Formats: sequence, C-alpha cells, structure tokens
Amino acid sequence: MVLKLSFKDYSRKAKKRLASNLSQAGDLLANAMKAEISTPYPPPSAPGEAPHTRTGELLGSISSIFLKESATVKVGSFGPGFAAYLEFGTSKMGARPFIWPTLIAKKKEILAKVARPAAVTLGRVV
Repeated sequence: MVLKLSFKDYSRKAKKRLASNLSQAGDLLANAMKAEISTPYPPPSAPGEAPHTRTGELLGSISSIFLKESATVKVGSFGPGFAAYLEFGTSKMGARPFIWPTLIAKKKEILAKVARPAAVTLGRVV
C-alpha cells in the first residue's frame, strides 16, 4: 500500500512542510494498523476479523517508511511474508483483513494530515 504525493516543483520550505505532513500520515496509518491487530491470542480471530496477535512478528513488522527522493511514504508489513495471506485469505483460510479496513477507517484523518495542509501550503483552497 503506497500513499504518494509529488512536489518536486515547489519551494524548499513547502517541500519540507509537505514531507512532514506525509510522513505523519504514514505514521498515523501504521499505528492504527498496529492497534487493529493488537488483540491477544487466544482466542483465534474469525474470518473477516483482524488477526489476533500470537507471536508479535506481524505486529513488529508494521511501519511507515518515508522516501525523500520520491516524496513517497510506504505503509505496511515489511517483514513476514504471511501478511498478504492474512489480508486476502487462502484456499484453506478465510481472510482476516487489517490493512484495507484500517485505511478506509482512517481515510479522513489521512486526508486532513495531507490534502488540506498541502493545499494551504501550495496556495490553493480545498
């Protein structure tokens, strides 16, 4: 999952402010994803629910990474390969989504962190 905003044509001050806002939005989403999967195991999660924390490996792999050169923030699980299996399910296990539902739930807060401040910084009204 990648949130991307490019601002290569703007002033140094505007770029710095926008980068900060984008980074904060990434942190907000990563923290919300961690909260979503912090329910301890047992009991196991049911299909359709966010996965419960069993070992902490998935919980520890969630973060946001800001890439300055491309003005991009990447948010998600940067560790075990099983996050996608949980999110989408497999032929033997129902999905236990936590990435997409969290993004939808935090959409307004993310936009408040990025879109409105970007418009003000760049001299536009949203």
